[in-house]
Amino acid sequence: MPSHHPSRISAETLKTVVSRYPATAPAALKQLDTLRYETIPSSIAARKSPGETSLTKAEVEKLVEWKL
Repeated sequence: MPSHHPSRISAETLKTVVSRYPATAPAALKQLDTLRYETIPSSIAARKSPGETSLTKAEVEKLVEWKL
């Protein structure tokens, strides 16, 4: 069995483990991942005016929730 210790894990084992995440993550985490990787970045990109590219309070709250 391959080691999953961070200092010993191979790139191939890491890819295999990460590829299983979508099938095993709870729905609530999938929603937060969608916010983190898709919704919030596209919202920020849509704010093209200078000074409007900062995060909203709601976005920061969701990112903190995702991080926890």
